[in-house]
Amino acid sequence: MSQIYDKENIFAKILRKELEAEHVRETEHSFVIKDKYPDAPIHNLVLCKGEYIDMRDFLNNASAAEKLDFLEAIKQELNSFEGGARVIMNVEKTGGQVIFHLHAHILGFDKK
Repeated sequence: MSQIYDKENIFAKILRKELEAEHVRETEHSFVIKDKYPDAPIHNLVLCKGEYIDMRDFLNNASAAEKLDFLEAIKQELNSFEGGARVIMNVEKTGGQVIFHLHAHILGFDKK
């Protein structure tokens, strides 16, 4: 991948506490926030604390501990409610990615 990680992206600023976000939970390698513009009754974002552009970059370069932690954070979000859900991760601009920092959208369609 030829793209360079932009340390000034909005999620990097949230992780550095330069911008506010509604915090849900945190692990060693992940940070979960509520989406500012939800597309479902539950819409949280699982952010990787590492500087990875997208899932491809993450899978190719992250440590085993980071990978396990990120998946565990997604699991915790899915287990926090019952019913239908969507997990969305876009890769590259042509794949719909807008913010080039690894994150997963967790959309839940039943109340917690």
